[in-house]
Amino acid sequence: MALFAQLNNNTISNVLVIPDVEGAHGDAFCAVTLGLGGIWIPCESAAVGDIYDPETGEIHPPEPPELAPTDPALSDPLPLTEPST
Repeated sequence: MALFAQLNNNTISNVLVIPDVEGAHGDAFCAVTLGLGGIWIPCESAAVGDIYDPETGEIHPPEPPELAPTDPALSDPLPLTEPST
């Protein structure tokens, strides 16, 4: 089996496992034969949302989003109280 990833602005938008018989021409198999269009690249592992670096040919997870600054008043946990009986 061969793994192929579809690119959309260097972001993985789809991942398919195809038969080895089609592996040599997997990009055309995915785009034309299956009618999915787009740009397909062979890969060893990929997930939707991963980023493809065309300069190195590597696929890596996206950078985590920056966390919004928090209000220091909200960062203190609420005091624990004993339940009333």
